Amino acid sequence: MAGKRDLKFFECGDCRSITLLGTTTSASTCPGCGAANGRVISSSELERRIEDGAVFSIDLSPGGRDESERQ
Repeated sequence: MAGKRDLKFFECGDCRSITLLGTTTSASTCPGCGAANGRVISSSELERRIEDGAVFSIDLSPGGRDESERQ
């Protein structure tokens, strides 16, 4: 899809979940449990895994809200 933003997700090996990464979320640790045992995957990889039935837990709330730019 043209214009579709490629979202990134963190797949955690410890808590066995996939969490949407926000713009201020670190990609080196799990936003849910803080473990470093995982990796970043793309939205296309996540879609493929969902179709294959391999994903059971997805957290679509980013691991922290972006700071407001209001002053």
